[in-house]
Amino acid sequence: MTQEEKQVWNTINKNEKFGHGPQFNPVPIPEGATPDPASDAHFVVVDRDRQVAWDMWGLKQLKDGSWESKTGMFYRLDGNGIFDGSLLGYQDSESVHFHGPSRAA
Repeated sequence: MTQEEKQVWNTINKNEKFGHGPQFNPVPIPEGATPDPASDAHFVVVDRDRQVAWDMWGLKQLKDGSWESKTGMFYRLDGNGIFDGSLLGYQDSESVHFHGPSRAA
């Protein structure tokens, strides 16, 4: 995807239960993007040149053109594959989804 094909958005979260992880915004959501309509609106943006990805759950575009997602996380694709949960500040027995990640895996 070229720079001309991307739009950069800050996705907002109006849901007090779930959050966005560190470094999540801004998200380069391509023009004409549509979240998964058959499930729970998961959506992933991958920037192969920078080796990063944004993973979202409950993504929808609002009438004013802005975006909203229930959760969202920014990931490096060139790391060791181990997520450091301490960066989110969650407590034992608390769901990690309240702090950003939208996938249990």
